Amino acid sequence: MNQPTAAPQNAAPPGQTLAIARQPILDAKRAVFGYELFDRSAVGSSFSAASDAALIFNLLCAADSEIQSSRKPLFINCTHQTLAGGHLELIDPERVVLEIPALTIDQDSAEDIDAFQQTLAAVHKRGFRLAFDHRVLAPAYASWLALASFIKIDISCFTQAQLFGLTRQLDKSSRAQLI
Repeated sequence: MNQPTAAPQNAAPPGQTLAIARQPILDAKRAVFGYELFDRSAVGSSFSAASDAALIFNLLCAADSEIQSSRKPLFINCTHQTLAGGHLELIDPERVVLEIPALTIDQDSAEDIDAFQQTLAAVHKRGFRLAFDHRVLAPAYASWLALASFIKIDISCFTQAQLFGLTRQLDKSSRAQLI
C-alpha cells in the first residue's frame, strides 16, 4: 500500500502548519478507487469533532487541484462526536465517505452501539455513505452493518484463509463493498 502523501495547503491559521495527507485506496486490480484523507496537524489523542471540522473546512478551501477535480470518493475518518456536528452540512455527501471507528466492545457496549446506530442512521439518511473496518462484522454491530456502504479490510492483518472467510461472511450479511 502506498504511503500517505502530503497535499500542499495554504489555509492554515497563522502560526500553525496545516498538513493534510492522502492515501490512495486501491481496488482488487490495484487501481486507485478513492483517497483516505488524514489531518496530520493534530497529534495522538487530539483528534476531536473540532479537528474533523477543521479538516473538512480546509479540504473545501485549499485542497490541491487533483483532489478537487477528481470524482473519486474521499474517505474521511470521523470521531463519533463529528457525526452530530453541523459542519457536515458543508460537504457533498455524494463525494465524501465517512469512516466510522468501531467502539470498544465490553459489557456496556451493546447499549452504546445501539444508541449510536440512531446517529449513523440519520447521517446515512442525509446521503452520506459510511465505511467501517472489519470489526463491524462482529454480531454486536449488526445494526451498523446494515448501513455500511464499504467495509475496509487491511489484508496485511489476515491470512488468505481468513480473508476468504471474511468475504464469504460479508457476502451473506451485507451489500457493502469490500475494499
